[in-house]
Amino acid sequence: MSINRPPFSSGFTLVEVMVALTLGLVLTSGAIYLFIGHKQTYAMSQAIARIQETGRYATDLIGRDLRMAGHLGCARPGDVNLKALPQETGQEDEDYLYVSEAVHMPDTSEDRIHIRFASSHSVALESDMANESDDLVLLEEDEPDLAPGDLALITDCTGIADIFSVTGVSDDGTIVEHQSMNGDGNQVNGDSGRLSKRYKTGSTEVMRFVNHEYEVADTDRSTPAGDVIRALSRDSEELLPGVEQMKLEFGERVNNGESTSYRDWDSVEDPGCVASVRVGFLIASDERVLDQPDGRGFDVAGTAVDPIADARLRQVFTSTVRLRNRQGSLEDCPK
Repeated sequence: MSINRPPFSSGFTLVEVMVALTLGLVLTSGAIYLFIGHKQTYAMSQAIARIQETGRYATDLIGRDLRMAGHLGCARPGDVNLKALPQETGQEDEDYLYVSEAVHMPDTSEDRIHIRFASSHSVALESDMANESDDLVLLEEDEPDLAPGDLALITDCTGIADIFSVTGVSDDGTIVEHQSMNGDGNQVNGDSGRLSKRYKTGSTEVMRFVNHEYEVADTDRSTPAGDVIRALSRDSEELLPGVEQMKLEFGERVNNGESTSYRDWDSVEDPGCVASVRVGFLIASDERVLDQPDGRGFDVAGTAVDPIADARLRQVFTSTVRLRNRQGSLEDCPK
């Protein structure tokens, strides 16, 4: 039995092969181009989202503390025994309870700010103090949140208040040992725990006294491209990497209180007339997502910042916060 075979085997010509290779190369190049474009778009979207998230959180975080600045429960600034507060500066002015001087960090133009207030969570006394040195016995149902090393404020709403250092707390948090200090950090009159009076049940409230310090500083870390990472810190604890700068302006009431002039702290004439604070943050992306360095400068809360020579994306966030616990004292601002 014979098998009929074609006289020759068919195949692709050289031209057909070259055309197929060319088409394949075009399609592959297009796919690679789309992939690279999609990757760049994704990196840009991620950078924008991260910057927005960091900026919103930074302004919200410091804004909440600024709105609480000077909160003392039912006490007034003049009621508080500031000599009972450990402090390095020894400052005894009432303005210490609101927003302290925003000082420049050594060898940089960075600002930092101290914000002080009593926590909104107050705890009542379960029993009267037998004497000024007696431990405080707090109501357990009020959920005391004090711990050794905390500062606390106690007031009975009668024009007297003390700030003291918590030296010991019982396991259930209801018995609090205290120590009064003067501005040098020494015991007052040689007594390790004497308050200004014997507080009694009724209108007395005890609150944790918050003393926050915000600043922006280097983290000693770098991005994969070698860019220095800076971060916003509170009380020396790093919170938000990517925050490159924080600038502050203080709103001082002028023209008999009819208008507000925003100034840096060195230009404020009367700290007692500062009614608001404007905070500006410059936030940078983690990676270099731009094709070339951004040649723009930035205005961060009234401070001009020169263009930065890298290809990271940056955005300025600004928030103006009214010091609501100070409003009643602004009537004495005649400027």
